[in-house]
Amino acid sequence: MNGRTTEFVFERTETKVGRRLVAFIIDVLVCFFSFFPASVLSIKLMDICGLPSAYLLQTWFCFSLAWPIIYFAVLTGLIGRTPGRFICRLRVTGAHNTRLKFWRGFCREILKFLGIWFGGLGVFIALFQILYLGDDAWYDSICGTEVR
Repeated sequence: MNGRTTEFVFERTETKVGRRLVAFIIDVLVCFFSFFPASVLSIKLMDICGLPSAYLLQTWFCFSLAWPIIYFAVLTGLIGRTPGRFICRLRVTGAHNTRLKFWRGFCREILKFLGIWFGGLGVFIALFQILYLGDDAWYDSICGTEVR
């Protein structure tokens, strides 16, 4: 392999990582700003169901942990995109550009969040795989998904 081919792969991968990063930042902002209306809705639903207000803090805490998973995992599982990925023209697909199955997309996002929650080590491993090896991230390899 000559230097030109390596530079081309690195530039293509670098652009893809840049788009993925921008999409993630957009999604974090959308997730953050949509949390408040969604949490108010869940509190209203609690009130309608007649649950005592003593459970309000516990419910809000659980909802605040579950909301990013609901936002990322369900959207990725159902349509293979989040608003950030849509804006950046990215899509999560099955291996070899096949249609994404719900559980593959859902599990991909769960694994990604586990990598973030446990000290961010999974993020650094994924960046190394994408940037230097030109490979898919570890959670994509496990779930049989690709980002296009």
